[in-house]
Amino acid sequence: MNAPTALNKVLDLIATTAAQTPDDAHAMPPQVYASPELWELEKERILRQEWYCVGRDTDFSVSGDYLSLTLLDEPVVVWRGADDQLRAMSNICRHRNALITEQGTGNKRVLVCPYHKWTYEDNGQLRGAPDVPEHFDKSAICLPQYPLEIWQGFVFVSLSAEPAPLAPRLGSLEELVGDTRMDQFAWSFRVPEKSLRANWKIMVENGMDGYHVAYVHPKTLGTNIQRIDSPWGDGQWNTSCERRNEPWPEHADDPQGLSELNRINTYTIGVFPLLLFSLDCHCLIWYSIFPVSADECVVRAGVAARSPDKLCSVGSPEPVDPQEYMQWVTELLGEDAPIVEGIQRAVQTDKAGCGPLIKGQEDNLQFFYRYLARHLCSQ
Repeated sequence: MNAPTALNKVLDLIATTAAQTPDDAHAMPPQVYASPELWELEKERILRQEWYCVGRDTDFSVSGDYLSLTLLDEPVVVWRGADDQLRAMSNICRHRNALITEQGTGNKRVLVCPYHKWTYEDNGQLRGAPDVPEHFDKSAICLPQYPLEIWQGFVFVSLSAEPAPLAPRLGSLEELVGDTRMDQFAWSFRVPEKSLRANWKIMVENGMDGYHVAYVHPKTLGTNIQRIDSPWGDGQWNTSCERRNEPWPEHADDPQGLSELNRINTYTIGVFPLLLFSLDCHCLIWYSIFPVSADECVVRAGVAARSPDKLCSVGSPEPVDPQEYMQWVTELLGEDAPIVEGIQRAVQTDKAGCGPLIKGQEDNLQFFYRYLARHLCSQ
């Protein structure tokens, strides 16, 4: 019998941890965040198959708005066409593989490759190429497309040619928070992205962990909330809930059918594998994790609200200036950075361990652990 490989040992640890009950649950062993072999399997079974949240549809509010970014190792541009369709396509020129546009956002009617000036329409079709022969067939050349899905105003892109549709897997989440009508949050902005020397799963778990909030974020997060025990979730998502002592004031543009419960609840939601967002009935803050390597990820974040005057600090109904709110979200992310980067350094040492999860504070991590086990251990 062959001895188990290093990867098989890590997969056994994941399966064992995911199977624990809330009463005996422990954190994932450190090897799960430091194994190069596991990273290769994650790319194959999760990161090239699942969905990346690239922002909100309101980030692409007019034709020509685009976002250029890298998903894993694939240069991608997400672009709003003149036909109002949002598309995701390769950012690699079909001529000699030059990158067409640098990473970032902007607005363009066409994309022009800087190398030989090949020009592409907003549907990816080649529009023109200088000095080509008369028989050259431009219509045969188009930038490869990626699947794109919009759920509740979030824009998702997948690297898989045929990913499993996302929306049907989030039906139970929509039942919980659908009455907030976050798809109608018509105003949004992004905060500067942040690169972290940390495994992507460490950052995802940090966003689901309510235990650290009072100790890492005492300046940025208020105290006029109480955490509700027994976080819950489903195969594709998890959530915990914080309840305000007072409901948000009613507004004329509140959605019809908004429950009294969702007028006082703030949900911290994870959509597996890479999206985290905090949601109340007026506003949401989202964080999307983009894995780069086994020990590096990029976090892109933003805010969406019904209107700018709905931006309120935690624990207060008083409106906050959008620039101040942007700074607040940036500071919030900055407070997490040294913690998660420190964890990454620690999991690569001999003395790293896996302590117990605190029930009612961290046990929602088990939903994420089960997700990992299903995708990594059962194929």
